[in-house]
Amino acid sequence: MSSPTLKKLFQEHEKERTEREEEGKQILQRGQEKYAAGEKLLFEGVSIMQIVDSFRDSAGQLDAATLGIKKIVELREMMSQAQQQITQGERLKNEGQHDIMLSQRILPHLPATKRMISAIRKMYKIVQTKDEIDQMTPEVRSILLLKKNSSASDSLLAM
Repeated sequence: MSSPTLKKLFQEHEKERTEREEEGKQILQRGQEKYAAGEKLLFEGVSIMQIVDSFRDSAGQLDAATLGIKKIVELREMMSQAQQQITQGERLKNEGQHDIMLSQRILPHLPATKRMISAIRKMYKIVQTKDEIDQMTPEVRSILLLKKNSSASDSLLAM
């Protein structure tokens, strides 16, 4: 294959990867929104059920004699609404989790192997050292660099 063909293939692959990454981000966003909406509905449904439960007697029943028929009808409507919210909330949470897992398969990620972790630790130490050198006064920094350059030139002369 010629170099222009390889370049074109690489550009097409890069474009496809970028589009897939964008799609993955959108799916992740959608999943997080669904999950949050599901949690909110679930919380609201459980809260309504707790309100209804506070009206129950010791046997766990809604007593029409003490509450009145109108209040019983209202509480049953609240229970029905709460059950719908809980069901819808659980469904949205599950859909959100599914979308989040799907996005994780699409989005690029680095494998957390021992070799990768070791390389990251080495880079972190290098960055820390650079930060320490940057904080030194210019005089101290120049002395360190001169020592490094002179030892490098000494080793080249020894060859």
